[in-house]
Amino acid sequence: MSNMVGHIKTLAGRFYKWLKGVNPLLLAGVLFLLSIIRPGEYSVWNQLKYNRVLDRQEREIRELKENIRKVEIAKKELRIEKDRLEKFAREKYLMKEEDEEIYLIK
Repeated sequence: MSNMVGHIKTLAGRFYKWLKGVNPLLLAGVLFLLSIIRPGEYSVWNQLKYNRVLDRQEREIRELKENIRKVEIAKKELRIEKDRLEKFAREKYLMKEEDEEIYLIK
């Protein structure tokens, strides 16, 4: 048991000598990089993942706003022109008058 304690003391002494010879700025930089890279909530990988999710959601928001704008324009046109309203109902919802037949061609 005492041999193991002596071995640990020898290793600790060697590490201390090595540590005294290392540039303190280099050591601080390495420790900082290790703290950033380590797995956790604020790691580099998680930040990259969060950025990808954010970009995807912002793109989806832009697309949805564009769709809303197009629907608003179509709604305004339907309110203005009654002929267009009838055409829209016939095409979109397959509405027909009582004496008409509808044939779908795809």
